[in-house]
Amino acid sequence: MNDFDFEGGLRRLDEITQQIEGGDTPLAQSLELYKEGIAVATDCAAVLNGIEAEIMILQQGEGGIVLAPFKGD
Repeated sequence: MNDFDFEGGLRRLDEITQQIEGGDTPLAQSLELYKEGIAVATDCAAVLNGIEAEIMILQQGEGGIVLAPFKGD
């Protein structure tokens, strides 16, 4: 998974979506694109899950170091 390019995956998902939504793609090819999109989306989700795990910040608490979830804006 370290080789996966998240931003490239997002770009590919956008391309796939545009092709399928364009309406000019034959059904069989749309199905193949859809399968590819699911695979890319799964890889993107795995990256995000890994990042979420990393964002569990080590904070100094009263009882020592504790894990606390990141609270973004």
